[in-house]
Amino acid sequence: MIDMITTTLGEVGKVKMCKRILKEQTSNEGDIPFYKIGTFGGQPDSFINKELFEKYKEKFSYPKIGNTLISASGTIGRTVRYEGEEAYYQDSNIVWIDNDESKVLDDYLYYVYQNIRWVTTTGATITRLYNSNIESMEIKIPKDLNVQKQIVDVLNPIEKKISLNNSICEKLELIAKTIYDYWFLQFEFPNEEGKPYKSSGGKMVWNKELQQEIPDGWASSKLKNIIVENPKSKIKVSDVKNDGEIPFFTSGTDILSTSESIVSGLNCYLNTGGNADVKYYYGEASYSTDTWCITAENETKYILPFVLNKIKPSMDKVFFQGTGLRHLQKNLLREYQFCLPDSNVVKKFSKLASDIFKKQHYLLEENKKLESLKQFLLPLLMNGQVTINEK
Repeated sequence: MIDMITTTLGEVGKVKMCKRILKEQTSNEGDIPFYKIGTFGGQPDSFINKELFEKYKEKFSYPKIGNTLISASGTIGRTVRYEGEEAYYQDSNIVWIDNDESKVLDDYLYYVYQNIRWVTTTGATITRLYNSNIESMEIKIPKDLNVQKQIVDVLNPIEKKISLNNSICEKLELIAKTIYDYWFLQFEFPNEEGKPYKSSGGKMVWNKELQQEIPDGWASSKLKNIIVENPKSKIKVSDVKNDGEIPFFTSGTDILSTSESIVSGLNCYLNTGGNADVKYYYGEASYSTDTWCITAENETKYILPFVLNKIKPSMDKVFFQGTGLRHLQKNLLREYQFCLPDSNVVKKFSKLASDIFKKQHYLLEENKKLESLKQFLLPLLMNGQVTINEK
C-alpha cells in the first residue's frame, strides 16, 4: 500500500491571486490577454497594456510556471495549468495555490484538484470558493515524492493526448475558416481551371442588397431562406445527467453531458440571452430552452457556422436588445442579408468542410473515452487504492 498522509491545501501552500485590474484599465485589443471568469480556459475578450502587465507582474502576486489556476466562481473548480505564457487573470475569481514542492509536486497537485469535490460558500446571488474554502480543503497525498511522480507519469500521457486532440481540432477549425474566408469573402474559390476566381479575371457584378461586387451567378439571401430551426428542447439544466455521453448546450456554461439526444448532424447553437455566443457541433447533441439550435438544408449547412461567426462581432450590438435582461432578437437575425455562393462552389466547400468536421468529431469522441479512463484512474491513484510497480 502507498503511504498516504492527510493534509489540507492550506498546509501545503497559500492561495494567491493577481492584483485587481479595473475595467478602465482594459480594452478590446491590446498587448496582454486579460482572462475574466467568463473567458477563463477559452479565448480572451479583454486586454491590458504591456507596461501595466510588467509592473503588476513584478510588484504583486503572479503564477509560476507549473502552478495550476483555479476558477473560484462560475464553473467552480475549473483548472488550467500555467505554462509561462504572457497573460493576466481576474483577481479573486481566478486563483492558485503557491505550493511547497517539498510536500507536493506541482503536477501532482494538478490532478489532486480534479479529484476534489469543492465545498463552496453560497451567498444571496452567487456560489463561489473563498480562500478559506480552498485552504481548508482536505487532501490525501503520497508522503514519498517519487510515488507522486510515478502517479503523474501514468496520468500525463492521457492528459497530453487529450490536449493534442484538442489542438488538432483547433487547427482543423482554423483551416476550414481560412478556406471559407479565401473562397467566400475574398472570392478566390477555384474556377473551372482550378485558379483563384477573382484574381484570375472572374466576372464580378454589383449587388444592390449587399452594396458590393460579388461573383457572377452568386446572389444575396436572407438567413431565413437557408436555415432550418430545430424543435425547442424540453430538457432543463436541472435534469441534465453529468455522467451521460451526449453533449448538452446551454447559455453561459460549458458543454455538459446528458443521456438524451435531440438532434444529430451539424448544428449551430446560439445563446439567446446575455451575449453573442455561437458554437457548432457535429454529431448527436441536445440543448436547453435558452439556446437557439439551427442548421441548414443539404450542403448549405457547412457554410452556416462561418456565416454566423462572421456576424458575431456585430451580433451583440445589433441582434441583442433589451434593457436589463437582453435577448437575441431572432426575427432580426432571420432577416440578415449575406452572400449566397453558387451551388457548385458550395458543394466543393462542403466536401472539404465535411471531412474536417468528421475528423474533429472522431477526435472529440476519442477524448471522451480518454477522459472516462482518466476519471476512472484518478480516485484509485489519488486515494492510494492502487500501487504502481516499476520494472
